Amino acid sequence: MSSSSPSFAKLGHTNYNSWAGDMEAWFRSQGLWRLVSGSSPRPGEYEAALDSWETKADRAAGWLWLMLESDQKIHVSGIKDDPCAMKAGARFNAYDDLFSVRKRENESLQALINREFDLAALDSELASMALIRALPDEFSTFTSSLLLLEKLDRTAIHQAFITEETQRRGRANDAPSVALASLASSSSNGTPCGFCGVPGHQTNNCYAYQRAQRCAQENATKRRSEREQSRQPHWGAQTSR
Repeated sequence: MSSSSPSFAKLGHTNYNSWAGDMEAWFRSQGLWRLVSGSSPRPGEYEAALDSWETKADRAAGWLWLMLESDQKIHVSGIKDDPCAMKAGARFNAYDDLFSVRKRENESLQALINREFDLAALDSELASMALIRALPDEFSTFTSSLLLLEKLDRTAIHQAFITEETQRRGRANDAPSVALASLASSSSNGTPCGFCGVPGHQTNNCYAYQRAQRCAQENATKRRSEREQSRQPHWGAQTSR
């Protein structure tokens, strides 16, 4: 069994995934991984294997402590004798760092997915929440729609990010066409109105045309009413005869 010291970097703020893989490999090489991972439980108080197990636990806890940067040790300072708990504490700190990630200006959503953390190495829902929390305020509507999902499935969140990216690019590409259409509409405002002859508007927006239309409708209604009244019998004239 090798007794060499670890040669890889200690755990800092941004290297949990690489550190965890290297640390696991090193513990395996030292015959300590089963104890650290929790698959080798502590023997009973009076079992012969207890002394050997505790010796390995001390070695594992010591190496875990030594392989943390100074600013990371605060997270496990109260559990230095428990290598399983120390490993979980280091992972918790990685999650805390993960939640501090924020989308950079002009960074695509796809780049955000692939940036500083390996999502495949993290819990699916927690990784999804980290991505959502990384979005700035301009994505508030998109963020709200994601939080309404019944389950924060990692694959579904990734697909939603890609779809949102595509739609935003489409809207950006359409912006020049909208501007040209608006310019063309503004240019057409110099054409005289077909009803009143005044430039700056079209017939369907002409107030004079609308007033004339209302007057015509009122006159038509009045004439219709007069015709109906003229068809009614003159009862007074019939009685006099």
